[in-house]
Amino acid sequence: MLFPIECCQSYLSRDIMENDKLTDICMNSQRILLRNVKFEDGEMIAHLAGDFCIADMMNGAIPHPYSLNDAQLWVEKHKEDNLNSKAISWAIIEKKSRMFIGSIQLRRAEKNNVARLSYWIGKDYWGNGYASEAVGLVIDYAFNEMNLELIEADHFERNPGSGFVLKKNGFIQSGSFCKKEGLMEREEVFFCYQIDQHLYRFFLNEHKID
Repeated sequence: MLFPIECCQSYLSRDIMENDKLTDICMNSQRILLRNVKFEDGEMIAHLAGDFCIADMMNGAIPHPYSLNDAQLWVEKHKEDNLNSKAISWAIIEKKSRMFIGSIQLRRAEKNNVARLSYWIGKDYWGNGYASEAVGLVIDYAFNEMNLELIEADHFERNPGSGFVLKKNGFIQSGSFCKKEGLMEREEVFFCYQIDQHLYRFFLNEHKID
């Protein structure tokens, strides 16, 4: 699920995720750094994730209101998942301020060779393109280091900015579906997107990205 402008979830097919030492991976671009989530991030996590508009788009994954204790429990859970090779969560750090601004995660799904990618960016940092940079880093890592074959994603119809984030990173729209989601349990329309290895290489060539 992709969240307003700068938040998303998606699904990644892969074959050897359980054998990778994902917890040691750090990545960076010109403006952001992806590193392990730390307990010291708790205060900023609580501040940013405590915004109702974030919780409303997280399918119940973030309660509202959201306390510092909730944030610390969230960090603890994801550290345990990392150690158990169930998931890896990166903190998204804005380089110029060295501030935590959001999170992006890969999580194994029940379906064979599929993992779930989710991310959110605090509202204070929307509109800066940080979501696109974070997604780009993870996609590059997923295809070049993890040997994924396919990445799928979806977003609310009422959140067209999230579709822009996906398309900016080479995704194509593949379908739609309806489901009750969010804190308000509204009937939502989702747009589905996907990108595979071949499409990604074509995208890189077209945009001359090394």
